Amino acid sequence: APPLVEYPDLSSFPPSYSEATRQHASLGGALTFVDFLPYCIDPGGFTSSPKFEPFGVLVQRANDWLKENYTWEVKTCESVEFKASKSINIERMTYYEYGEYSTCYMRGLRLWLVPRVEQSRPAQQLGYANLIPQQTAPSGMFSNPTFETLQELLERYNKLLTYQPAPGRVLAVETQEMKVPSYSDFNPDRSYWTEHGGRNRLFLFVIRVFYELGSLGREEIGVADFVPVRLTAGGTFTMPMYEPFSNVIARAAQWCAQQGYLRFCNAQSLEVKLKSDPNHTAFLDTASSRTVVDTQRMSYMEHAKAVTYYARVLRVAYSKEPAPLDGLPPSPPLSLHCKTFMPLPLSQGTFTPEFEGLSATKKRVEAWMRATGLSFSCLILFVALVLCHGTANPELP
Repeated sequence: APPLVEYPDLSSFPPSYSEATRQHASLGGALTFVDFLPYCIDPGGFTSSPKFEPFGVLVQRANDWLKENYTWEVKTCESVEFKASKSINIERMTYYEYGEYSTCYMRGLRLWLVPRVEQSRPAQQLGYANLIPQQTAPSGMFSNPTFETLQELLERYNKLLTYQPAPGRVLAVETQEMKVPSYSDFNPDRSYWTEHGGRNRLFLFVIRVFYELGSLGREEIGVADFVPVRLTAGGTFTMPMYEPFSNVIARAAQWCAQQGYLRFCNAQSLEVKLKSDPNHTAFLDTASSRTVVDTQRMSYMEHAKAVTYYARVLRVAYSKEPAPLDGLPPSPPLSLHCKTFMPLPLSQGTFTPEFEGLSATKKRVEAWMRATGLSFSCLILFVALVLCHGTANPELP
């Protein structure tokens, strides 16, 4: 099985202000980010795919950038996916995913930045680790492979910290959905891949932990998942209806406000495949009334030429330090809010309607931040645009 983690080289930095005070809050100011995309190292040929730099190279390039731009500090970071064609247009806010043909994707690194307060300290440096679920049973003639649950994976990582401490303070804990062509040679650092719409596709959820390199730490990590409540069971030809996503956010905000000894890292929306409940045996129930949202499941199959249904859940990631004998001081209270910004339509094309680019959407976010006086950790909620209608509803769960 692939290793649990591969730690980068350690650096001896004094603790940052955030590390020393266990503060959540970011600084105010403009919304700033920088992207790092992989370079092509082998163009491939007629029978081979091109090869691109692995994800670790992007992190190293980001560290080089931080050394040269030490007046900026990473508030949070994330892996971002782009549809890959002849060139990558990070400004484009929509894309087509072909049903019968192949679609190529590229994974990059995005740093969300704030002005640095303590500019006398050494430049901030980042590290990361991939937490890969262990396979519990291989695939069979009529069955898919199975993997350990999310809770089992996190417990395995946290136990490892007792004799292999983390290389620094946890910045973010993200869940990355990755296509698995073969588990034996699965590479979570792959930054370029192809998905064929006409074939069955197995996806694995990998937990990627980002660190601010510094003193060794034993911060345990955890997640809290908030699943939309089902409102109607659906019928023979309809799927169940769920509450709007704003309700899910409200429950998560209430939970966060009650946590006094956890450090909030980041929040992320996830699309989880609806599965049949194996414990439900009622004969007259419809298939839709027996669906469950299992956020502990770390893999799913997307079948070719078949409809796959998903529910959008909210995952809140946090870290927790081992409690000393005299106890930990309580963390500052966290007020969690969510504001979704959709790209504005520019035209109503017959086949491909046009939408504003990322920079234009970013300017609207900055204007809203100035008007409200809020500062927060900014994460992007991706909403699939229904191009045939030209609209999207971010409230759909």
